[in-house]
Amino acid sequence: SMLSCQLLNTDPAPEDVLEDIVAQTMTALEGRVAETPGPSTAAAMDAAELELADACQLVFVSEQQGIWDILALDFTTRQLRQLTAHDQVETQLGFMADADTIGLSVSPDGGQLAFNSDEAVNHAVYVLNLDGGHRQAVGFNIPSNDSWPTWSPDGGYLAFQSDRDGDEQIYVMDLDGLVQERLTDTADAFLYPAWSPDGRQIAVVSRDTRDLYVLDVDSGYLTRLTDGSAAYGPPDWSPDGTQLVFSTNLDGSRNIFVLEVATGALVQLTGSSGMDRFPAWSPDGEWIAFSSDREGWEQIYLIPAVGGAIVRLTNHVRMDLAIAWLPGCAGVLAEVLEG
Repeated sequence: SMLSCQLLNTDPAPEDVLEDIVAQTMTALEGRVAETPGPSTAAAMDAAELELADACQLVFVSEQQGIWDILALDFTTRQLRQLTAHDQVETQLGFMADADTIGLSVSPDGGQLAFNSDEAVNHAVYVLNLDGGHRQAVGFNIPSNDSWPTWSPDGGYLAFQSDRDGDEQIYVMDLDGLVQERLTDTADAFLYPAWSPDGRQIAVVSRDTRDLYVLDVDSGYLTRLTDGSAAYGPPDWSPDGTQLVFSTNLDGSRNIFVLEVATGALVQLTGSSGMDRFPAWSPDGEWIAFSSDREGWEQIYLIPAVGGAIVRLTNHVRMDLAIAWLPGCAGVLAEVLEG
């Protein structure tokens, strides 16, 4: 196998199951990865643990083992790592019933992953240390459904959606969860917060109209970017903060579009007759990863940010959703995919 797996916490899945996952996941990359052999397993694990900020990794939610967990695909070391290990349906991530609750966000330094889980009945935000698997709930003292966390660019805060006061609104808290503030206070509910690279704005989607907005963090003022003619899915910012990528049904099917925020110019990237969603911009701005059911089960795909040939990354008979990137991908993906 081109990859090896590492469990970062307890209750590992059976070894044969993980081997099958690796083989199935990397099928699409066979023939695309450079022929030079990767580092040994031990050396690669050391690199993953000690140089996370320099690794080109794609993190995603997967049902590959029949239970929702989070996996990380490392393009540099050709490794697939399992970041969470839930051993029964009752304590899984809880993403199956409602896609509006899925959310992953990597800290700016690449060392931590924020996500939400319903393993303690209500959805709560957790932070996982990627160098050793330790995780903790953040702001768990408030009984509510908190989900879709997104890091501030300075790494000091998390914005998230919560129904603690009724309908979903956008809140922000520090990493201890001790300081929490409500950012939106309207009759409309808001979902899918995505913090802009400059820290001044948070992109959100109206739950009622499914329009796309940007929220000014300091003033709380909401600016609508779309006209109500379609339903918009979770947005993600380009690294330079000038564009937003999202899924929408503007053409009848759910496809991936890019919006230039300043001008409103809209570009369609995909044209599937199925459902493309959960787009995530690579840190170097060159690629967009997304989930699609264009070939059956929802799997992870890549497309150049300017449009072009689509590359399938995962290949198995379960669903892969919600995507986030670790920093460190500049130049790496082009070498891997074109090697």
